[in-house]
Amino acid sequence: MSSLLKRKEFLLIILAIISFFIYIPYYFHVPEFMIDIETVLRSSTTPINAVAAALGVYYMTRRVITKVSQRGKGWYYQLLMGACAWYMIIVGLALGREHIAFVAPSEMFIVPGDATIYAIICFYLVSSSARAFKVKDISSGLLFTAAVLVIAQRSPLFQAVFPQLSPIGEWVYKYVTMAAGRVFSISAGLGGIVLAVRLLMGKESSMLGFFTSREED
Repeated sequence: MSSLLKRKEFLLIILAIISFFIYIPYYFHVPEFMIDIETVLRSSTTPINAVAAALGVYYMTRRVITKVSQRGKGWYYQLLMGACAWYMIIVGLALGREHIAFVAPSEMFIVPGDATIYAIICFYLVSSSARAFKVKDISSGLLFTAAVLVIAQRSPLFQAVFPQLSPIGEWVYKYVTMAAGRVFSISAGLGGIVLAVRLLMGKESSMLGFFTSREED
């Protein structure tokens, strides 16, 4: 029985069946029982996510214990991370997420930490933008011009110094950027449809841990 559960064909059949009941009701008018099955499948993601979270906590704890016991590099950071994680878990389960003992560490550590990370990332974004906006040809020139116009429309300093650029930047942001965003949205939607078809045909097995070459497709 265990060998059957590990077989690629068995897992692909389960994946194809689940994908069929998830995707088909979006595109076709189906009987009511198929909609009920889809609802049950979607509702089942909640306990699955809970189990996945519990497994994540288990493996995180095991990794922390191993790292601390071996006194590996940075083991004290691992110990601190594990202690903080378990503190938040225990306090959240015992007292609730609204309790001051749960909210205070979040407000004092997590929020400033997130702000610090975003502030550090900002410098990398500026550096990458400076490299990307080098005008070498017509395409890069258009990219640079559009970026300057949108920045001028969004930046109070640019609006104060160059107020005449603000309407142009607003037009670029509302129409040109929106058109490009819709192209990406349509491409993502088509990609989702292709993925669904591949799942139904049993061609997409990488999510199961099986990797095949392109020649096999």
